[in-house]
This record gives sequence, structure tokens and C-alpha cells, in this order.
Amino acid sequence: MVLLFGVTVQRVLQLRLEDLYRGNDSIDLMLRDKPVRLPPRLAQLVLELADSPRDRSAVGRAVGTTQFLFPGRVPGRPAHAAAFANKLNRHDIKITEARNTARITLAIDLPAAVLADLFDMHINTAVRWVRRAKKDWSSYIATRAEDLISASKDGGENLGDVRSQRIRQSSGD
Repeated sequence: MVLLFGVTVQRVLQLRLEDLYRGNDSIDLMLRDKPVRLPPRLAQLVLELADSPRDRSAVGRAVGTTQFLFPGRVPGRPAHAAAFANKLNRHDIKITEARNTARITLAIDLPAAVLADLFDMHINTAVRWVRRAKKDWSSYIATRAEDLISASKDGGENLGDVRSQRIRQSSGD
């Protein structure tokens, strides 16, 4: 869910069994108050997780079953975020990078207001995500065209010099 929807680890760990809605041919997950349809493979994995035994310890069984989708070691509590993050890191999944990639991908198709509501982020933050996702490449294209024109005039000998000069100028060197 972090990789696909850009949801924070803390939010994933707060998910409860009642946040899953089993339809005839789909599984929806409630993120905040919005249902999100899970892709078939992820839905299958989430259902397997939801149907697995909840509390394995004698203390956990005495307290009662937890309703968290990702139960922690302490009965009735979700898994700890740091432990969960360590498990993902062991599989070379970098949480911040994964979440940001998912969010930028969603920002390409979703308006800022929807993004803000879905991720419980400030509207200005959502607007920045959308702007990053829909970067205007026209200045790059214009610069590239100028470089090609310059290169064609001198037979292409100075194309590398022009690029290096532009890079140094843009970095302030």
C-alpha cells in the first residue's frame, strides 16, 4: 500500500479488519473515509493476511483477538512502525522513496484537492506534488533546440562545450 498508493507506514499499520470491504468481485480498502479498490493480487494478499490467525500468544488469546490488519507483538496494538520499516528495508524497499514515487505517480492523474483529501495533506503540499508531476519541459526543449542549432552551425564540434557551459551556468559555477 505504501508502494502503490503512497500511504504512510503509520496509516497502513492503523488499518483494521473492518476497513476491508469484500465485494462480489473486488476488495475495497477504506483510506480515511474513501474506499480504494485494491488490484487483484494485492487484494488476494490482504485477504490472506486478514484471514490469518490474529493473536498467537496465550496473553493475546486471553485479551481477545486484535482487529488490526498488521497486529503487533503487544496484544491489541498494531505493529510498531520502526519494526515494520526495518522489515521493508531488509527487502531493499526504501519507504520514503517508495511513498514519494507512488504519490508523484498519482499526482499525474489526480487533482490537488483529491490528493490532499486522500493523503490528509495540506492543499499547498498537494499542489506542489501536482506541479512536480506535471513539470513543464518546454524550457528544456527550447534549450536543447538552441544547442542543436549551435552544433549544426559549427559541425557539432562544440555541442559538449555548450552543454557543459549551460550546466555550469544553471548550477551557479
